[in-house]
Amino acid sequence: MIFLFILIIKKGELTVEVPAPDKIIDGSNTLSISTGFPKDGGKVSSPYQEGAYASATLFRQDGDDSKQKLSSAIIKFGPDGIEFVETENHLNNKKSTPDLVMSKGGKVLINESVEIKSPFPQWAWQDGKNIENTRENYDSLIEAYRDIHSAMESKDVEKLFQLYSQRAIETAAAYSLDDEKQGHEKLSTGKDMVNSALDLYPFRTDYKGIRLNIFGDGRLARIVVDDRRNQPVLFTEPKARLYHFHKFMFYLNKENNWVMIR
Repeated sequence: MIFLFILIIKKGELTVEVPAPDKIIDGSNTLSISTGFPKDGGKVSSPYQEGAYASATLFRQDGDDSKQKLSSAIIKFGPDGIEFVETENHLNNKKSTPDLVMSKGGKVLINESVEIKSPFPQWAWQDGKNIENTRENYDSLIEAYRDIHSAMESKDVEKLFQLYSQRAIETAAAYSLDDEKQGHEKLSTGKDMVNSALDLYPFRTDYKGIRLNIFGDGRLARIVVDDRRNQPVLFTEPKARLYHFHKFMFYLNKENNWVMIR
């Protein structure tokens, strides 16, 4: 059983599917879509053609049957507002309207609460410690990021694979892969650090707005910069003038050690 978001943007007919099996737990799940449109002086600015919109569909797909996509919620949104498209909820087995939250900045968050009988194992983070928003936890998680950056800087493949180990194990389980090795292949562990077109950016903790972000019922954490969810490990691609951000999630195990999980 696989759950995905599908995002369709017109003009351009761009379709993006974002799989989420590694985020599904047995029992109650809240699946969310967050979006927003730029504003100017309290009014929506107009970099869009008339009638421009995007639509997001939350759907379920069983096994490898790509033709059998069972919709749960369809949301159409654009500069002129938000519209829900009524559909049979194949997650709750009933028709329902997702919760809608509008922020002061014009961002929209759509939440769909569902009960799921998960085919996946219990994830390691579910047995992790409750994480408090303290300076001690911030400092120790920064050091976990520094360890990742140091392994990349020295091109220490063995060390990097150790740091990614639990993440690779659970990625393999989520995507029906054979073992941890295939999990690393799915994650492309270490590929950026040996790519000659990329440069590892110096490790910094002086970004404006850098902070500890706790989520997952208080059992997952990451370091983020402002609301962009950027994290302090990244590569640059000088020729293309692009940034490659590496995004991580951690849990705190019973030994009080940070473990990369996603």
